[in-house]
Amino acid sequence: MDEAEKARAALAEHGHVVLDRFGCQKSSPWCDIEHKAQNRFRILCRELGLDVQSDDGPRMPRDATYGVRR
Repeated sequence: MDEAEKARAALAEHGHVVLDRFGCQKSSPWCDIEHKAQNRFRILCRELGLDVQSDDGPRMPRDATYGVRR
């Protein structure tokens, strides 16, 4: 979680969009770092069986139609 908080602080300071070497806008690398750190924390909590409150609402359970395109 510390890594995600550091990435959040960097995003607050530098913003979510950066310019590449050609002057085109792209997503900041800190966005990806924050996302991956949060996912690693969630997976770790799930593996350890910890009950951690999520900021997100409850997720829909997977069923037979999960992943099927319409």
